Amino acid sequence: MATLTIETASMSEAGQNVKVATVDGKLVFVIDPTVDLGLSSTGKMRCIANTGGFTAIPGNLKLNLYLGKKA
Repeated sequence: MATLTIETASMSEAGQNVKVATVDGKLVFVIDPTVDLGLSSTGKMRCIANTGGFTAIPGNLKLNLYLGKKA
């Protein structure tokens, strides 16, 4: 497997705790799993990343992401 070096400072913000870039023709997401954005509306999930609905990302694409872990 090839090593991939990612400079997060040049990545686009795609939401809360979501950075995205195109690197060597690949779409790369960087999410810090230690971030706590609060509980979901049901209180069963703890949000760690969220785009807040559809958002434009590189490659003329749209992303809708909610990433959570058990509360």
